[in-house]
Amino acid sequence: MRALLLAMTEEHHENRSWRSTLMVGLFLLLTLALNASSREQSALLRLAYNDSNDSVLLAFTALVTVGQILAAAAFLNIETSRGDLPNKEALVVILFCHAGNVFLHDYLRSLGSAETSLSTAFFQPFIAVVTLWLVTSVIPRPVAWTSTIAVGFGLTFMSINPSTVFSSDRTSLICGLSAFALILRNIMLRQLISMEHATVKPRDTRTIFTSLIAAMFVVLILYFQISEVLQIPMLCSILTCALSAALLYITTQLLKSYTVVFISLFYVWALLIESILITPSEHKPDWLSVVIALVFILLGHYLFFKDYTERMSGNSGLIPTYTQKPVNAHEQLTRVEFLIFTALVLGVVFYVFQPKVSQRDLNTLSYVGLDQVIRKLLTVEAGTGLTTVLEKEGDPHQLP
Repeated sequence: MRALLLAMTEEHHENRSWRSTLMVGLFLLLTLALNASSREQSALLRLAYNDSNDSVLLAFTALVTVGQILAAAAFLNIETSRGDLPNKEALVVILFCHAGNVFLHDYLRSLGSAETSLSTAFFQPFIAVVTLWLVTSVIPRPVAWTSTIAVGFGLTFMSINPSTVFSSDRTSLICGLSAFALILRNIMLRQLISMEHATVKPRDTRTIFTSLIAAMFVVLILYFQISEVLQIPMLCSILTCALSAALLYITTQLLKSYTVVFISLFYVWALLIESILITPSEHKPDWLSVVIALVFILLGHYLFFKDYTERMSGNSGLIPTYTQKPVNAHEQLTRVEFLIFTALVLGVVFYVFQPKVSQRDLNTLSYVGLDQVIRKLLTVEAGTGLTTVLEKEGDPHQLP
């Protein structure tokens, strides 16, 4: 394992396999801990409000998102080798993407039905390949498409049964938007680290100590002023903020040696461990599905690592004949901003405007096979139970 992680890094001249193993291990542990903390804080809040007030849960998730951003800003500092801030526009984009990712991540965990979105979550490496293509105009090698798709299918059907995959609801869209924001953030961080030689490091001891004192003071005030039902969820949210800042720091360190696609691959490794541990038995696959899925996982990883090794060694046998030259940094930033805008519009259309679809419209869409897609996007299986669209003639279908 140590040799494999060393082979995957781009720092072959530094024989630090122990450091690579440690950083990847910390990334996996922090990802699992952050997912558990986000899930627990929402469960505690739902329990406190008797599973009856989703607006409180939404507002609480937004406040925790702000807390995670403040925690990252208080304990981490990013600067170039000259000691000044990197491209400020890029920093704003990173901040926006990070906020979108943590909010959607926590909201998804609060729904209490993570298994319905795993089919999207496990395709994060493939989404990363597509996003890099859109941002850089570098057409991925054929093996990159094949291997990430194989890994996605393998991890999906190793974690959940086919019936759960095909009955997934609009939480899959939330998961996809969250992964998309995470990938865009990592792309911009990677660009700052590799092109501007920016470094992310903890702030000095005095600043961290001052921030901790201020945070403890604010927490104590809030703890004694807020309602008793919010006190325990608030304490859990503090742990979430701390874990989020630590995971962001470890991610920036990994981006020094690994590509964005590798970070996505590490993330789905953590999701696989989590799904094996917490997925209910009724959603788990049978042994035949696990065996077939394992073949896809091994084949996908083999092709991915083999392709990466050949590319690093200068073998151009699988490199397409067209030019593999990325667009300039300014154009990449512009494209990232456009993709953020597109994702924001998509989210607003489905989750703010709450489009209405009548039964007659669904009958019309059924002729082209789109009625089931619309039904899934207008249905969510939350922790409070299954909420579906209305089925009566003349009644509008509306988001819950």
